[in-house]
Amino acid sequence: MNKTLEMPMLYKRLSKVGLQPKFIQEKALPEWWDAELENNPVAVLEAAGRIAKRLGLDMASVLDPDAPITFKQVIRPKFKKIQKNSDESRLIVAQGLATRVAEMVTYACKRPFTDMATNAFEIRNFILKNNSYIDLDAILMCFNVFKVKTH
Repeated sequence: MNKTLEMPMLYKRLSKVGLQPKFIQEKALPEWWDAELENNPVAVLEAAGRIAKRLGLDMASVLDPDAPITFKQVIRPKFKKIQKNSDESRLIVAQGLATRVAEMVTYACKRPFTDMATNAFEIRNFILKNNSYIDLDAILMCFNVFKVKTH
C-alpha cells in the first residue's frame, strides 16, 4: 500500500534530523508556499522536492513517508573535531548543509573549476612564503598566480 506524503508528517520526519519546521518554512519552502497548500498532495510533493534539493537531502528518503530522512551521501567525510571521541552522527546535519552550500557556490562561479597544475605541498609553501598563515584569501590568491591545467 502506498502512503501519501503529508506535510505535518514531513515536518516531523525533518525534525528528527534537526531541521525544525520554522527553518524549513523560512529557508527551504518556495516563496509562494502557503499553509493551505498542505492539503494538496501535488503541492506537497513539489514542496518536498524543493526541500530536498535546497537542503541537500536524499530525494528518495524525503519522498518515502516510511523512510528516515537522510542527506545525500558524501564519500567517507573526514571530520575535524575538537574532542577526539566526538559523536560523528551529530555532525551529519552540518555536513549535509555544508555540502549543499558548496554545491550552490559552484553554481555562482563564472569560470569552470580546473585542477591546479601543482601539488598541495607546493601551494602550502608558496602561501607560507608570502603569508604568516593559510586562509581563504591566500588560497584564492594562489589561483591567480599558479597556472591551471585545462582539460
